[in-house]
Amino acid sequence: MKLFKNYIYSLLYQILSVVLPFITTPYVSRVLGVNGIGRYTLVNTIANYFILVGLIGINIYGNRQISYVRDNQVELEQTFWDLNAIRTITMGITVLAIFYSFSFFFRQKTFYCI
Repeated sequence: MKLFKNYIYSLLYQILSVVLPFITTPYVSRVLGVNGIGRYTLVNTIANYFILVGLIGINIYGNRQISYVRDNQVELEQTFWDLNAIRTITMGITVLAIFYSFSFFFRQKTFYCI
């Protein structure tokens, strides 16, 4: 039963991820206009580059470390919290770098901060 429930949730998620853009894209395009969509795309691309640098492969490293200590509950919890601490620190530095770069190097600062 649990497997069936997970399958249904996954199926619903996949369907929503395909159908939802068909509903929201025309509305957002009409409201933002051509210039607004271009600005959004630029900001989103730059932010994704910063996020890519901030994660520095922690997901792959985390999967490996968790699989090494999966049988020992104490080490598993310690590894989990260590990975979360590393991710929090690197993403915090990345967020500061994003705000610094957006506030000093780009016009329309409020748009970029939002």
